[in-house]
Amino acid sequence: MGFTAGFVADLGRYLQANELGAWSDTGQFAPGKTGITDSIVPPGPDRLIVLTPYMPDDDPTQAETTLWVQLRTRGTKDVRTSSDAQDAAFDLLHNMPRADIGGVTVAGCWRRSGAYLGADGNGRHSHTSNYEFRLHRPSPHRS
Repeated sequence: MGFTAGFVADLGRYLQANELGAWSDTGQFAPGKTGITDSIVPPGPDRLIVLTPYMPDDDPTQAETTLWVQLRTRGTKDVRTSSDAQDAAFDLLHNMPRADIGGVTVAGCWRRSGAYLGADGNGRHSHTSNYEFRLHRPSPHRS
């Protein structure tokens, strides 16, 4: 597994370890649980966190990478379920101290934007937030 996919999976496991939901890299979840998955929004469960990486920015010589991750939440017909999940993620991630997530040093993390996305065809409300992660990522030509 590559660096980006591995970090997203480890971030999902980190959210799970902090009781925000249950990580699955297959998109299969136990009924009644909040699912956490990577990039693709599955039809169920109702309560869901989807992590989608985008727009990396790499220092050309130093082992520094900025990776943006969209954190999309879906709740029930009660809009508060999605916004509550956003609040829990914010409390865990925003301005977190230096941390290790799956062997990757996170030098910083900040929520940079967010929005209400509306309800889907089943009346389930969604929100999105965009997080900036500053990561230590050595590679063969950077130290």
